[in-house]
Amino acid sequence: MNKSRRQFLLSSMAAAGLAVTGRLFWIDSEEYIPEELTNDDQWLILSADDRLVLSVVTPVLLDGVLTEMLSSQQLVNYLKDFDKGLYYLPDTQQKEFKELLGLLSSMIGRVVVAGVWSSWNNVSQETIEAMLLSWRNSYMDLLKVAYTGLKELSYASWYGNPEHWPAINYPGPPELGR
Repeated sequence: MNKSRRQFLLSSMAAAGLAVTGRLFWIDSEEYIPEELTNDDQWLILSADDRLVLSVVTPVLLDGVLTEMLSSQQLVNYLKDFDKGLYYLPDTQQKEFKELLGLLSSMIGRVVVAGVWSSWNNVSQETIEAMLLSWRNSYMDLLKVAYTGLKELSYASWYGNPEHWPAINYPGPPELGR
């Protein structure tokens, strides 16, 4: 009799602890998506959740390229360029990017794949830097490919915009027919 009461008390405490932990994860997983990223009519591929992840990861990916913080309009313009770049990739690569962004959008994926415990709204730049560095140096080829693909599409989206060419002294493509 004593043993069953002890088991009941331990089970009750474990269940209560699990409920509290689950509630804390649920509260922390609620993401606030800025209004300028929520209008789905303007986007080809990226969902609002994808745009939130990229809006947080982008400044770290473009570290060394950006001379100042992006304004919200510059960020939206960049994400639209990223969206267009993603749209023109082959279907298999589009699917892989969407799966990666979907995984990073979910709480479990964010924790397991990125090692990020807080919501994207609350994550620090140092945490994102550590995540990207771990992907770049990972023993898992899948994470290395994810890092390389994200970095390359980010740079292509940034430098594909003629406004950014002067920063690298690129005069633009040669004029043909003259």
